[in-house]
Amino acid sequence: MKEHFKIHNKLIRKIALDNLRVFGVIIIFLPIYYKWRNGTDFIYNEIWLWMFLGFIALLNIPVLIMYLNYYFENKNTIFTLDNEKEKIIITHCGIKKAYLKSEIKKSIYHLGIYYKNALDRGSRMPMLISDFGYWELEFENGDRYYLTNILHDFIHDTPKVANTKYRFRFYPYIKRNDSKQAIDLDKIKVKN
Repeated sequence: MKEHFKIHNKLIRKIALDNLRVFGVIIIFLPIYYKWRNGTDFIYNEIWLWMFLGFIALLNIPVLIMYLNYYFENKNTIFTLDNEKEKIIITHCGIKKAYLKSEIKKSIYHLGIYYKNALDRGSRMPMLISDFGYWELEFENGDRYYLTNILHDFIHDTPKVANTKYRFRFYPYIKRNDSKQAIDLDKIKVKN
């Protein structure tokens, strides 16, 4: 079975819905809470409006930077997973290359720190950048690709390649010279 992955807009839709939730909490529930707590109506004035808009803009600046980073990395990339032939076919800037899964030297999922909650129950608060992540693939011949989740939302899937390791960071921006060690989730589950 072949699976084809190219840029989609699912992540943008999710971010827009999250923004609507934040906006709804600020515009709808804050005045209700204020009236319940103080017994008077919450009065919107220009200062409050600018504070709300500034808060929403502050939340979205990292999201915009992250999305642009991922988009420019994968704007000319399409990848195909052929599970029957055990191949990965990557087309980048019009150049098509096919690799066997056995040729993979390193496979790492770089995820936001929020996804570490399932392991250590750390009660981290999810943020708008929590759904960003990328898959770093390095092959035996030295080719390296960064396949982001604007191509495929792999974050909740089981890894496509055996021996995939994980790396959790607060801000999963693509870093080409990242030398920190990734962890193997299977070993952590066995420890616990």
